[in-house]
Amino acid sequence: MGEKEFDRLFELAKEYQKIEFGNSDYYNTIDHANRKGREEGREEEKLEIAKNLFANGVSYDIIKTSTRLTDAQLTSIAKEVQVGDK
Repeated sequence: MGEKEFDRLFELAKEYQKIEFGNSDYYNTIDHANRKGREEGREEEKLEIAKNLFANGVSYDIIKTSTRLTDAQLTSIAKEVQVGDK
């Protein structure tokens, strides 16, 4: 194999590598977006569950332990449920 052929193959290999890295970045972006969406969905579900538990008279401590939501999140939900009951 001559130097020209070697150089051409080397350039093709570099182009292939760019494409593969580009594909990898694309798939990593899609995977990240899917994970983020699932996390957000789980968080929304926790908030909804906490709201239903408050509405059914379950204690704050049990809801906090069960959902692992923050005090700020639970306080906000508790106020929302109380306002909604009036």
